[in-house]
Formats: sequence, structure tokens, C-alpha cells
Amino acid sequence: MRTPRKRLTPRAKTFLSITFAALIVAGYYTVGCQNSDSVSNPPQAQQTPVPTSANQHAQNGKDLGPAIAAQNRHTDELLAIDGVIGTGAGLHSDGTPAVFIFTKRANVSGLPSQVDGIHTRIENIGEVKAFGYSGSSQAPTRSGYSVGNNKECAAGTIGCVVTDGTKNYLLSNNHVFARVNKAQIGEAIDQPGLYDAIPQCTGTVTHGANLSKFIPINFRRNAKNTVDCAIAELAAGITATSASAGGYTPTSVVEAATVGLAVEKSGRTTGTTTGSVAAINVTISVSYGNGQTAKFVGQIYFSSTTFSAAGDSGSLIVDSGSFNPVGLLFAGSASSTIANPIGDVLSALGVRIVSQ
Repeated sequence: MRTPRKRLTPRAKTFLSITFAALIVAGYYTVGCQNSDSVSNPPQAQQTPVPTSANQHAQNGKDLGPAIAAQNRHTDELLAIDGVIGTGAGLHSDGTPAVFIFTKRANVSGLPSQVDGIHTRIENIGEVKAFGYSGSSQAPTRSGYSVGNNKECAAGTIGCVVTDGTKNYLLSNNHVFARVNKAQIGEAIDQPGLYDAIPQCTGTVTHGANLSKFIPINFRRNAKNTVDCAIAELAAGITATSASAGGYTPTSVVEAATVGLAVEKSGRTTGTTTGSVAAINVTISVSYGNGQTAKFVGQIYFSSTTFSAAGDSGSLIVDSGSFNPVGLLFAGSASSTIANPIGDVLSALGVRIVSQ
């Protein structure tokens, strides 16, 4: 349900005239038969002050600290503008620090050219939806393969193998494994997801794991979600590896996102693709379908029309040079990709990546 637009006070309008921010609408990168467009959408959360990636203020020699501070001060006011869906911090086209303002349509009125002396950068990315490599069951199970909950005809992506020190699990999103908060612990996880079965939704799939833990998504208006993640314990007789379908193996060394960082990922739909970080400290509204929208804070933004697509949700994003894990892909639009900082994901779930 859409929240009525707030009426801005004169003081708020003054703030807006000198403020900049980047807003984006994010969504699950999962495909499924439940929706007419075969895409399910995630919820939104409000921006948090200490996201993993936001602590890295030095980006390509540029100090993003002032931009992040300005963004944090004015995000709520910017989000009150009809058509604005998110904010972030990155670099302007001239290479100077900028506050990103994400919009869901072109020609949104009332957007400031700068805030607190920092230039703004307007990114019209449209609506961001959830996304979910291979549509067949193969052994061993790898990062980038199709996966899904047995109780729905959908498909997302296996991120990698993680461990709590005792058991090994597959890592993906809440909306891929836990049906957006609706699942019960122990539900069967299939590889591939039922959407990729032959015949579609009714064919034979492999029981690869069982849901073990997920972080609930909070859909309250003032919520501040930071992760969309879940893990599933490997079923008996199933072997799995963090080595990706794309041929690389992630390390277990967590790396914070920095603007300009070259990355790659292996996903169910688009396979192995490359890109670069465009903005950090992102606050974004994510659509999970059925009228559910959640606000996420402290996210990572990638500006690209080819980096991901529906069904890539759950993909592990890594540094292209070191293969250090950077983020967990969970949402996007036709021109954008949104990811949780991987450090926040691992911390929330109490696990670490198995680098093999």
C-alpha cells in the first residue's frame, strides 16, 4: 500500500534546495510463476547510519564522507518527493563526490542540483524488482546454480557455501529460500528451483537442502532492513562447493564495497557478468509484489543493464581481481542492481564463507 505523500514545510523545502540524495526502488531477483511478469518483488527499509560499505569514505582518492553525511541528513526529505525511491553516495560525472538521487520515472520535479554544497546526481532507474545459471541439477552443487523453495514455482541463485563451524549451508536470499518470511524452518530447498524444472513447475528436481535460518524482512514504514538473506543445510548425500559456475572460487576475506571497484558474479539467469560499484550507503525502496514494499539501508548500487536480471537473486558478488566477496545480490531494475554488503549478511546469519 502506498504511503500518502507528505506535505513539505517551508523549512523542509529549503533543506531540499540545498540537499542531494540518491533513491532507488529495489526488488527480488527471483523468477516465479506466481506473478504475471514472472518476477517477485522485495520490501523496503530506512537508511541505517553505519552500513558496512559506508565506513569506507575514501573512494578512488575522493573523500565521500561529506557526501554521505549530507545524504544521511536529507534522505527522509528527498524520499518525500513523489517519484524518488532512494539515495546514495558516489561520484559525479566530473569525478567529484556526489549524492545520488534515484527515481522511478523521468522528469521528477523538485529535485535539488546540490545539497549542503554537494552536487547531486539523478539516476532514473525505474522500478527495482527481485531477480534468481543453470536450469538443471548437477553435481556438485555450485555457486550460480538455480535454486528455490519446494513450496513455490520460482527460482533464484545459490550464492556460495557457508559454515557456522559445525555444519555447511547454501547461502541465498530470504525471498529465494524462505518465501518472503512465510516459510517454516526445515522446508525443502530444490536444485534447480521448480521454475526451471521440465516440465516447468512440475518436473523432477533434486532435494538439495533444508531451510535452516532466515532474517525476516520488516515491511513497516519506518523499518531499516539491511539484509535479505537465508541459509539451508545441505541434504544427505549432497555435495556442494563455493566454486562458481563461472570458474572462479571466492575467498573467505570480506571486502567492503568502494566506488569504482571492479566486480563480477555468477547468476542463474545472466551467468557470469562483470560490473563496477557506482554508489554506496544506498537507501532504497524494494518491491516484493502483492503491495509489499520494504526500505533497505546501507546497500550497494551497480548501474548496468547487463549485470543482472530476474532470477539472479542470491548471487555472490566478488572483487574481480582478488575474488574477495563484496555483496549478496537481491534486487534491481532494467538498469540497476542492488546488493547487501556481504559482511552484514554473514554477521546476521552467524556464518563464514567456505572458500573451496
